[in-house]
Amino acid sequence: MTDMRESWLTYALAIAAVIGFVVLAAFAASFDRFEGDLWLTQQLQQIDGDAIVRVLDWTEDLSDDPIVIGIWFVSGVAFFLLGGWQPAFWLGLGAVARSFIPLLKEIVGRPRPSADLVEFTEQSTTMSFPSGHATTVVILFGLVFYFSSVYIRNAAARLAVQAACVWLVVVVGLERVHAGQHWPSDVLGGFWFGGLIVAAMIVLHRRFARA
Repeated sequence: MTDMRESWLTYALAIAAVIGFVVLAAFAASFDRFEGDLWLTQQLQQIDGDAIVRVLDWTEDLSDDPIVIGIWFVSGVAFFLLGGWQPAFWLGLGAVARSFIPLLKEIVGRPRPSADLVEFTEQSTTMSFPSGHATTVVILFGLVFYFSSVYIRNAAARLAVQAACVWLVVVVGLERVHAGQHWPSDVLGGFWFGGLIVAAMIVLHRRFARA
């Protein structure tokens, strides 16, 4: 009975999370920005310390192609050696799921922040919601975080890897807004969409591992 209740609760939370993202995407399709997006962006763009900006830029570079592809490949090989084909397979499937980001952007169709509202050096021509960089780092480093907890036995090494994952996700999200490439709600959408994919991968991995 307890297992059944937990299963129903899991399904209910999953459905609520999916519906929540659909609602967020629908609002993003209807509004170029949300209440508070402009204010938050302006506050972040007031941060102009050279050291902080360098850290933001350097961290964001790690989520760009082809670097992120290299990290994905190395992570897949590392977890294949640590845990066999399953973690490598789910990491690979996460990379495939990432390829749907451009399609989702086109469906929502939200424009990027404009030069009359925020500062940026060069603006991308792709749509804004969800942030592709934010989605990518959540999928990649979210899976690495999870598989680290399963397959890395050394506590210090596991903590170091997981801390790096959290750092990269948070800083890339901040950099996207600081650079004027996305609104905070775009980054939120990227985190949310990436989180849905990671959650699905974790559930499937656990079921296959038990089988």
